[in-house]
Formats: sequence, structure tokens, C-alpha cells
Amino acid sequence: MGASIHKRSLRGLGAAIILILLATSAARADSVSVVTSLGALGASDTIVWSQLGADATEITASPSFTSTNGLTGSVSLLGPNSLVAVVCPETLCSWNLLSLSGFSAGDSLIWTADTGNSGNGPLTLNF
Repeated sequence: MGASIHKRSLRGLGAAIILILLATSAARADSVSVVTSLGALGASDTIVWSQLGADATEITASPSFTSTNGLTGSVSLLGPNSLVAVVCPETLCSWNLLSLSGFSAGDSLIWTADTGNSGNGPLTLNF
């Protein structure tokens, strides 16, 4: 009789564990995908960083932006003096890795290294 009660308790415990496992959803982080062109992004909006200035323009720790569809927001960096970097095929520009970066000539980027070559990242977008 004691073994019968023990088996029922184990079955009840097993059923409770299965019910808990089925009732909870698995949590996972979003996956990250590398996007190397605007066409591959498939997005309905874009932030054009050239609005922050020309090549080598120093930016504050929280510059504001407006997307092409009118969404406003700001960038958060750890400190000021990050740079706008324009992609170009020439050797005397801020970002001359045109063939290696996947960006097009004329694209503007935010360089999270400050003018003293320290890091201001991560870069966070606030909408």
C-alpha cells in the first residue's frame, strides 16, 4: 500500500512538472542579422546620419534625428565628440573601407570612437 501511494505521488509530481513546462513559454533573445545594404533591410523607414553634419563633424552625446518618414528620436552615447564618418573610395576620408564595409560611397555613419580615439559606445537609439 505504501508503494502505491508513492507511485501516485510520483505520477502527480511528474504531471505537475509537465504542466508547468507546457504552461510556460521559452524565453530567448532576438537573433541578430547582418544587413549590408538598404535594399536588404526591407524596412519602411531610414535614418540618414548626414543630417548630423558633414564628414568628421563632432557630435554630442545625445544628438537628435528625424527619420525619412518623420519619426523623431535621439542617439545615446557614453560621451561627446563621436564623429560623423562619410564612406568614400578615397584614402583621405573618415571611412575608406568601401569595398569591405558593405556601405555605399556617400553613406554617413556614426563613428562611436571619440576624437581622442576612446570609445563612446554602445550607441542606443531612443524613439
